[in-house]
Amino acid sequence: MWKPRPAKWLLWAPPMVVLTSLAAHLLNGGALNKDLSTRAVAQLAAIGADWAKPTFEGRDASLGGDAPSEEAIDAAAKALEGTYGVRVVITRARVVVPPPPVALVAPTINSLISNTSIPEIKGTWQEGVAKTLSATLAGKVFKFGTDAELTSNAGAWTLKPSSPLSDGTYDVTAEVSDGVNPPVGTTAPTKIVIDTVAPAVPVFTPMASGRLWPFTLNGTWAEGDAISLLAKLAGQIWTLGKDEALKSDGKGNWSFAPVVDLKPGTYDVTLETTDSAGNISTATAAAAIVIAEATTSTAAAIPTPIVPTPMTPKIVTLASPTVSLYAGVDSPTSIKGTWPEGDAASLKVSVPKAGLAAALDDGSGTLASDGKGNWSLKVSKILEPGSYDVIVETADATGRKSFDQTKFEVFIKEPMVPATTIATTEQTPPTIAVFSGGQSPTSITGTWDEAHAKGLKISIPGANLSASLGADAVLSSVQGAWTLALSKGLSPGVYNVIAESTDAAGKTVADQTTAEIYVKTPPAPPTPAPPSSYDCAGVLAKISAIFPLRFEFNQTRLKSPLDLAVNQYAALLKDQRCATVKAEIAGHADFFGPSLYNQALSEWRAQTVVSTLVAAGVDASRLSTKGFSESVPVDSEKSIAARKKNRRVEITLVK
Repeated sequence: MWKPRPAKWLLWAPPMVVLTSLAAHLLNGGALNKDLSTRAVAQLAAIGADWAKPTFEGRDASLGGDAPSEEAIDAAAKALEGTYGVRVVITRARVVVPPPPVALVAPTINSLISNTSIPEIKGTWQEGVAKTLSATLAGKVFKFGTDAELTSNAGAWTLKPSSPLSDGTYDVTAEVSDGVNPPVGTTAPTKIVIDTVAPAVPVFTPMASGRLWPFTLNGTWAEGDAISLLAKLAGQIWTLGKDEALKSDGKGNWSFAPVVDLKPGTYDVTLETTDSAGNISTATAAAAIVIAEATTSTAAAIPTPIVPTPMTPKIVTLASPTVSLYAGVDSPTSIKGTWPEGDAASLKVSVPKAGLAAALDDGSGTLASDGKGNWSLKVSKILEPGSYDVIVETADATGRKSFDQTKFEVFIKEPMVPATTIATTEQTPPTIAVFSGGQSPTSITGTWDEAHAKGLKISIPGANLSASLGADAVLSSVQGAWTLALSKGLSPGVYNVIAESTDAAGKTVADQTTAEIYVKTPPAPPTPAPPSSYDCAGVLAKISAIFPLRFEFNQTRLKSPLDLAVNQYAALLKDQRCATVKAEIAGHADFFGPSLYNQALSEWRAQTVVSTLVAAGVDASRLSTKGFSESVPVDSEKSIAARKKNRRVEITLVK
């Protein structure tokens, strides 16, 4: 019969305890954990769960990580459970929806007309989204990061070829790739034009010397090849299409009739043309305008006035003499005027330019007076066409002198070149009375040879006015003196009046003068006070309050109308008053999702706004970006409304 022997069992107890402890140590030791981790990673990789992050506590597995869906978490958990040696699987993974892929957009190229053989060709691309950029010019491919000619700054690329280009038209294309999808390129080549040749130099029509200012200058220019025309005179600039004084007929013929008061002196006139590439041609007519200094006579010097003695009961002011104006084609036989014959004791009249001078009672008989204050100077020579200043000097018994107060009282017009006619009696060309004043005249007058001419036509091209005698009631004539009534006022400027008369044989003669009407520009209003300094930051704050830049959940694109609101920010940054400031574009996310993902999301949102601003014309070098993830909320609540406020981009100005 078997009998238990406890003492014998005690002999095997220690080895059994040791074996049990050793087995537990082996099952829970580091080697087993390493093997489990290796097998688990292999299992997860086999089902494409690269997002999963398994950890082990002995044979107990913990599944972590950001999964794209609940189904993906279940599949990963089953894969872990099927791993040899795993006892329990605890799931701690969460579902995080991945951001939508950013569509790859074709790059842009700015069209260019350049006057340099080494131009800077510019465009934009999705720097960051796209990984490669290449541009092709004149058959040569330039790659960003490989060729120094192609550079980029915050999505704005520049291609500056190292070798000069000949004048001509070139095709430019660009292409980008994200390394995953097929490359995207421009749909059609962009044309750039290299034009280093300046337009033809403007030409001045020769002018007769001795013309009296104001008058009109004329000439030709390369209208069509050149797109702008400037005229420069006495430090002022006139622009074709902006200033009425500078005109062109569309066929390359320009005219320049500036309304400007010039002091005596010599003035150059410069014409400047510019083509579409920015090439400039200039021409200068030296001494085109000469305004003579007022002629002075040593006899006309005014001595120090005689101070009367206290006993003198009355000082009689000596009236100034006058000179009657003369304007005509023929040289006058005499020059006339008035003087204070009763108060003055002597009279002298001189015409320095003609070399004429005479004194009353000098015995020559050249200067005479009728005893009623009317003097007459005989002109013994033929005066050439031009203007003449007549100087009249009187003095009383005490030596006090007075002089006439006018200048250039005699004007001899250029004679008309005779034309071949069948008439035996020549008609005299019509004349036009000169007008100069601050207001528009109500009528214009002149003379014509009514005895020999049968028809009369008066026109003012600059005012689109024309009238014929007998056909238009505004033009009338009385004994050879015609009058044209103006139905509308003339704007400030210089106007050329054309008077034409026609005789019975059909011969037409015209007046011999130009620029007979000068309507002066009224004085300019007082200069307004300079505007106060522009508060760029204050305006930005108002725009931000009205047009906050906010994003949908897990989105990096601005939906309408928020995408259009970026134009308000672009307009401010392009304002010349804010041209010196830079802007920081800061992106933000709400608290939902992992911090690293939200950091990337905030940076993408900031880059979206930068790309939109650059596309609207803002210089990319003035913009910088920052991403703040969810660290700077404007509303710390966890509500849906608060999260909407926090998904935003803010723009601030920096120095």
